[in-house]
Amino acid sequence: MADRESTDTDIVSSRNEQFSEKIKTKIWLEESVDQNAYLAKNSYCYGYDIRELTNGACYSDVLYLLFRGELPDDAEGELFNALLIAFINPGPRDHGSRAAIQAAIGKTDSLHILPIALTIFAGEHNGAIHLVETMKFMVRLPKKSAGERLEDVLLNDVPESIGFGKRYGGCDEQSYDLLRMFSQMQGAGSCLKSLQELADELISRHDVGILPHGIIAAVFADLGFLPRQAPPLLQLISAPGILAHGLEFVGKPRSHVPFLADEFYEILGENDDV
Repeated sequence: MADRESTDTDIVSSRNEQFSEKIKTKIWLEESVDQNAYLAKNSYCYGYDIRELTNGACYSDVLYLLFRGELPDDAEGELFNALLIAFINPGPRDHGSRAAIQAAIGKTDSLHILPIALTIFAGEHNGAIHLVETMKFMVRLPKKSAGERLEDVLLNDVPESIGFGKRYGGCDEQSYDLLRMFSQMQGAGSCLKSLQELADELISRHDVGILPHGIIAAVFADLGFLPRQAPPLLQLISAPGILAHGLEFVGKPRSHVPFLADEFYEILGENDDV
């Protein structure tokens, strides 16, 4: 057989990595009972006893702790809690909510409604897929001049990818109102304030709106979250509303959701091109 040139894919090496004997995490510590190493006597989240957190902390503060490694101060906690409430439900028009409703109507086990819906939710419609790039944009925003900020948005071929544009053909007034509210809170930092100045200019002079994921990205940036954390955190934030829409339709007949009328369909013949 003729020799052939070797490539990187031809190189086979022995895998002799030293694997860890235990899962190592900074997030959670469990102290086991004496009789059973698998049963926890005490549990700590970043050093905080879970019992003490249960008695003295609110849910949003502990959620913040899980991903940031520290409890928020009062201003940070207020801003983060406001974000959780504002975006707890993307509404029935959202593709994720529609997926939850369709899954429920289709008699999917209620255990599976949310996983199905969140997969659809993590797409382009609500901007979840763009959150990493949007956050990177928001972090750089305070370092730029007003003119540079405008150029970055107006000269962008797809401004939706960084949090700007229109929804259903118009500027989203609710998102603009939320941005104004968030930017005036004590926990707001340079990203939210810079975004507010930019949004004012874009809406008043260029008819370009701010999209929900743009606001979410700015809040995350000011609170110190990492870009890679943003998309799954948005899923977590909006999961209650999406699930609620799905569970509302459990057990209902398929006639409870719209069905396209005949005029919206075109039946093709065997030899017709698709």
